[in-house]
Amino acid sequence: MKIPGILFVMLLVCFGHVCGQRIKPDTLPQKRFSTSSNSSVNDTKIQLQQQLLQGRQQQLEFNRQEQQKILLEKQKAELAEKEKQLLQLRVQKKQNELEQDRKTQAQILQKNQLEARVLQVQKDKQINAQQIEISNNRKWNLVLLIGFFVVASFAIIVYYSQRRTKRLNAVISQQRNELEQMGMVKDTILGVVSHDMRSPVNTLLSFTELIKAGYITPEKLEMYLDQINITLNHTSSLMNNLLNWAASQMQGFKTVITKVDAGVVTENLRESFSDRANNKKILFTNGIAIGTLVMADANMLELVIRNLISNALKYTAANGTIRVAALLSGKDIIISVTDSGVGMPVEKMNRFNAEALEQAETTLGTAKEKGTGLGLLLCKTFCRLMNGTISVEPNPNGPGCRFELALPKA
Repeated sequence: MKIPGILFVMLLVCFGHVCGQRIKPDTLPQKRFSTSSNSSVNDTKIQLQQQLLQGRQQQLEFNRQEQQKILLEKQKAELAEKEKQLLQLRVQKKQNELEQDRKTQAQILQKNQLEARVLQVQKDKQINAQQIEISNNRKWNLVLLIGFFVVASFAIIVYYSQRRTKRLNAVISQQRNELEQMGMVKDTILGVVSHDMRSPVNTLLSFTELIKAGYITPEKLEMYLDQINITLNHTSSLMNNLLNWAASQMQGFKTVITKVDAGVVTENLRESFSDRANNKKILFTNGIAIGTLVMADANMLELVIRNLISNALKYTAANGTIRVAALLSGKDIIISVTDSGVGMPVEKMNRFNAEALEQAETTLGTAKEKGTGLGLLLCKTFCRLMNGTISVEPNPNGPGCRFELALPKA
């Protein structure tokens, strides 16, 4: 833009100078021109001057515009330079900020790394302390476990020792009770043999001596037959009980458990006690049907029921009743002997129903019958040997008592 403008100005200047040389008066021949030609030359010169002036003005205006453009370009260049410098400053500032941020981040990272190392060291210390604590706890747990096992073993030993001591004490107590019972039985047997059996035998011997000597006539003998019969029945029953009791206490004595028809046993006993019941005018009934089978020892069962019926006849007054019955209860058959006699005191019932074997106190019957107290003891012993139970309770239908013998059903 600058070079074409300058060339244009220079061309205008050269053109004006040439034209001026051509119109000078001293250079032109006067002969060839006229007045009109002078005026036209002047006009042309004026026009040229005007054109030159306009050209100069235009050149000046152009130069001014070019200068303005140059100034504007310069200002633009300066502005661009300033913008460039400003941009460079901004870039430098940004780079400085980034560098500062990088340094800050590096410092923060270094600080974080340092803190992480410190935390790692602390964690390592804590882990080591926890591992040491865990190891100590394991050791203590092992010690406590060993102590627990030692204490538990000691407790178990003490427990089993106490159990063994209790069992030994129970065995000793049982043996002591058995020894006491055996002593009591021995004393009882000796007492019975020395008194209850010797007296009837001596009485019978005395009767036979009197009869043999002729002091008792046949008429008087009839008066003593009832007394002799009572004495012989008592002696026979006593002898049977003593023999059976002695057999039950002997070592090697075994029960033979078989199917036994309780109806047949009680019916045979009713027939054998019929005379005695008729003499006292007692109604004796058997309610056990034939075919009622129980698991028992036949001899023991007969002996138990015999003693129960004998006691019922002894303690039942004239015109009384005795009933033998059977009842199915689960897997057992309960044989009951119920009488309407004088009954039994509650304290005596409780002693009989207790677990311990104890000889009962004997009392005279309604017809002054004697007893030894071995009958009920023998019944209780034989019931246990047959895996059964026996108990007594008041008669629910009136006076008297009821004995119940429970045996397994066959």
